[in-house]
Amino acid sequence: MLKGLPEIDGWEYTGEWRQAKDGEGYISFLGVFSVWNERYCTSEGKYPILHRKQWRAESGSRYYYINTCFEVNTVIECGASSDNTHYHVGNYFQTEQEAMQARERVIKALKGEE
Repeated sequence: MLKGLPEIDGWEYTGEWRQAKDGEGYISFLGVFSVWNERYCTSEGKYPILHRKQWRAESGSRYYYINTCFEVNTVIECGASSDNTHYHVGNYFQTEQEAMQARERVIKALKGEE
């Protein structure tokens, strides 16, 4: 954690800073959360960026992901390039329920309902 910044459960600091915009309170997009508070803002008007801590299965354990047909599948984590891709794009879930909820959000977004 960066010195002097508050701990936020479920989030971790990236070590990067972002320029604050006039009237901006915070920004949240696809799991990225940026803190804006004058107390934590630099003299140049920059504030720290956080991202959601992400679970990763141990090698040999199962995880869930959404395939290109929007079906929820499960596979065994083995460190393959597909495992790494799923993990790095956020298509990597501990439970089937989490994957199903994410699937519904994606479908709604594609339909313009969200």
